[in-house]
Amino acid sequence: MTGNSVIELNGVSKLYKGKAGILNCNLKIPEGQITAFIGKNGAGKTTTIKLIMGFLKPSSGKITVFGKEKNWLNPCKDIGYLPEIFSFPPLYTIHELFSSLAGMRKISYKTIKEDIDVLIELFELKEHLKKNIGAMSKGTKQKVGIIQTLLHKPKLIIFDEPTTGLDPLARNRFFKVIKEYCLKERASIIFSSHELKELSDQANYYSFFHQNEIIDSIPAEEILQTEEKTKIFTDKDIDEEIYRNLPEKEKIIVEKNKIIFPKDNDNTFLNQIISILIGSGVNIKDIQNKNSLTVEEYYFNLLKKKGAM
Repeated sequence: MTGNSVIELNGVSKLYKGKAGILNCNLKIPEGQITAFIGKNGAGKTTTIKLIMGFLKPSSGKITVFGKEKNWLNPCKDIGYLPEIFSFPPLYTIHELFSSLAGMRKISYKTIKEDIDVLIELFELKEHLKKNIGAMSKGTKQKVGIIQTLLHKPKLIIFDEPTTGLDPLARNRFFKVIKEYCLKERASIIFSSHELKELSDQANYYSFFHQNEIIDSIPAEEILQTEEKTKIFTDKDIDEEIYRNLPEKEKIIVEKNKIIFPKDNDNTFLNQIISILIGSGVNIKDIQNKNSLTVEEYYFNLLKKKGAM
């Protein structure tokens, strides 16, 4: 495998009747790490995943998986996959589904049932074991979908919007499971999401998508080493009128009751903003300085540089 990358895309584009699905994609997915694809709906994340899986053939460029050029006629069997939209036979129970999927992969279900039962317990599925899958809620089906990706202990797992329909506790357990699996099996995991707030501590590597292009790929630790930021927390959300009065808006990110900007050494810019806020009747609850950004803040900075915010 080239340079410890489990997947490489070199100059990959996919066009749909002349329209871009993804353009000139150059990407290396690190081996044995968790990689997050970040971007709005329609930014190119799902197209990229389908290209990696072999469901789509690129219009141009080259894709390698496990060091071998992708063969569209023989998809790699050592991949676990959960698409954004999926369905299972509606009359199957959970164990009937898993037993059938194990059989397709020529795995004895008895040999993996103990591990599956642990996940069923973790995701609180025991009460649903006798139900037909067709009678289950979206969130319950999503949990079943997550577990089926792990049945054959793959070395690469790809999730497309995996937390859709999950409650906060189930989301937390999902990230716990994939982190533990990644460490235990030395597996590589990719997941896509547009839910930025839940992602700050969940991946080792991030690829950011915008308008059918990858605009940046960066290790998590490099996001944490970005420039020092000042954060002002106020007692109410910053409305449009207050925002218009703020100086040098290209330097500022506003998130409801929070204003973020690069720290200035002599606090001139900070004092200018404080003066405007107080003059607008806004009370300041807290001011913080720190040397790291959240994934959300880093992504918004990228969009600002692209003129998209």
